[in-house]
Amino acid sequence: MIKVDKQLHFLVSAFIVFAIYAFIPNLLVAGIIALMVGLLKEVYDEYTYGGWDWYDMLADVIGILVSSAVISLGWLVCR
Repeated sequence: MIKVDKQLHFLVSAFIVFAIYAFIPNLLVAGIIALMVGLLKEVYDEYTYGGWDWYDMLADVIGILVSSAVISLGWLVCR
């Protein structure tokens, strides 16, 4: 069973990619912004909760890759 925290990281990263891509149709830019948000969240966790979690970052990257694949395959973008 995947922890809820990891599911949230996946979903938020995917949502960020979709949202950014809606305004700036560039997957590289959307992916970098989503990755930066994930990194900033982990920096915040490191200083607030005393713990960096690489599995959170992995969930972020997987969310970015899956959403980028969905966009690339044209499942959500009508042309």
